[in-house]
Amino acid sequence: MASPREQLEKESLGQLADRMQEGPDSKPGQYYPAAAELERRRAAEAEQQAALAARSTAEYTKNTARYMLWSVWAIVATSGVSALFSALAYFWPRR
Repeated sequence: MASPREQLEKESLGQLADRMQEGPDSKPGQYYPAAAELERRRAAEAEQQAALAARSTAEYTKNTARYMLWSVWAIVATSGVSALFSALAYFWPRR
């Protein structure tokens, strides 16, 4: 025989809500397992959302790091060009 939790796993959210709507006083053996199953499903859904948010954050961080790296390379390139022009101006002064 299946445990109450295993029996409740097969029920839809509507059926769980109906069990809980009856209240704990009407059938104590059905209300609390139904409440626990509802909380288990909520926790599983929240866990999935957290995993999706973590993946999204990691992707955003990766893209941001890439843009920062390219901006550093752009600064290095412009600094190199500026240093080259300064050196040329120093060694070949206008007459």
